[in-house]
Amino acid sequence: MTHFGIQVIEIIQLSPTKKQKCTLTENKMTENLNILHTMLHTWSDEEVREAWAMIADEGKRRKQVKTRKLKGTLKAGDQVEYQSRRTGKTSATIIRVKTKNALVEANGQRWNVPMSMLTKV
Repeated sequence: MTHFGIQVIEIIQLSPTKKQKCTLTENKMTENLNILHTMLHTWSDEEVREAWAMIADEGKRRKQVKTRKLKGTLKAGDQVEYQSRRTGKTSATIIRVKTKNALVEANGQRWNVPMSMLTKV
């Protein structure tokens, strides 16, 4: 198509598929990690310590948010999963919901598991 003597190219934007969205997210993450890698090599020790503290604080904040959300939805008898160091992915039943942990029963044993490690099934 020509408009005022300038060739105009029409671009049809298609909604990305789930796989394309995942790839876009992975590419963005890889790009962000590459930027962070470069920055780490150019920052002073103090700047690296400050960045590390910021990342740790954000991780703690996200963990608290996840714990609050889960605590409101979990109750005794709910089926959950968590990643165990010894047995890997473990299915369990909640016995009691506590402030930060849940008492769960898995394979005949009871464990105190942090809420942030639990996923409702």
